Amino acid sequence: MTEHKHKGDLYLEVGGKFNLIDKNGKEHTDTLIGDKSYWVDSVINYKDGYSDIIFFEGTKLPQVKVSELGYITGNPDVINLDEIIE
Repeated sequence: MTEHKHKGDLYLEVGGKFNLIDKNGKEHTDTLIGDKSYWVDSVINYKDGYSDIIFFEGTKLPQVKVSELGYITGNPDVINLDEIIE
């Protein structure tokens, strides 16, 4: 089994129900707990100020404003794009 390198975290200040997309493209709703950190592999930043957060296991938290949820720590891969990927 390959060990996954811990690149960074999303510190979520306030929890709630979020729409997520798993690594196979299937959408689902899940509850993320506030005052907790979640391992982040990468962040895709869009020109409109929204971001996609890619967690270490490949699940995506799409189209969020990170500053409204909490903040990113560490050194996840960061991709800056001018166009939104659907």
